[in-house]
Amino acid sequence: MAGPSGLRVICRGKQEWGLGHVLADGGGDKVTIFFLVGGKRTLDTTIAELDLVTGKAARNAILDVVARANWQHAHHNLYAVDLKPEVF
Repeated sequence: MAGPSGLRVICRGKQEWGLGHVLADGGGDKVTIFFLVGGKRTLDTTIAELDLVTGKAARNAILDVVARANWQHAHHNLYAVDLKPEVF
């Protein structure tokens, strides 16, 4: 499963990466995704098994911020920190 930018997915073979946000569909067999734990990855969709996540399970404030990031100027990776509410 590849798909347009903006979709939320899980990689079956790397579920420890967590929920992912599709940044770019390369138009062929490549898709770039930012995963909550796994970071930015470019995957070959002929190998990686991606499942679409929808509804409440797809909602994530960190991925909403990641979706608006300027990836052309991110030289390495974007780091997002999820703080526990009790910290505040």
